[in-house]
Amino acid sequence: MTRLARNQERELRAWLYNDRSAAGTSLADEARSVVANVENTMIHALGTQESISIDLVVVGDAVPNEDTEALMGAMNEALKNAVRHGKPPVSAYLEVRDDLIEVFVSDRGDGFDLSMLEDVGPDRFGVRESIIGRMERRGGTVTFRNMAIGGTEVKLSMPRKVDQNPQRTHAPDEHSGSTKSSSRKKQ
Repeated sequence: MTRLARNQERELRAWLYNDRSAAGTSLADEARSVVANVENTMIHALGTQESISIDLVVVGDAVPNEDTEALMGAMNEALKNAVRHGKPPVSAYLEVRDDLIEVFVSDRGDGFDLSMLEDVGPDRFGVRESIIGRMERRGGTVTFRNMAIGGTEVKLSMPRKVDQNPQRTHAPDEHSGSTKSSSRKKQ
């Protein structure tokens, strides 16, 4: 019942407050979908009847691409781990800047022992491949931090690549007769 109410609340908020961007054009919408999916699927995975609630804050937006696909995949795995191994509240913060996209996933569990990454066998993918490997293959980084108040924060950082062939316009320089080149940055 709670899950149904949360899904309906999410749909109502999207209908009331979003500009309803076209599918595949909003990273913010993809992040909301990731959170909704984790909330809905982890109830079954954990075999619980309690609702799972993840708070999401989004600042900025971007058009999704292969890099952000990897970022959303890593965010999905980090959220699942926070729900499975941490304690509520679980939250996610997505910030899109001109040069970087960052996601912070946090929980209030016992913390994360980084030495465990070294002890996991090569046949187990877990955090090493589903989060760290996924991000590194696309040029991103992952950091883990145990917070003083308890819990873990996973920081996912994906640089935004500047267009390799930006449009150039040439205009004469009034003072020297030379040409200036200016580039326009695509976002």
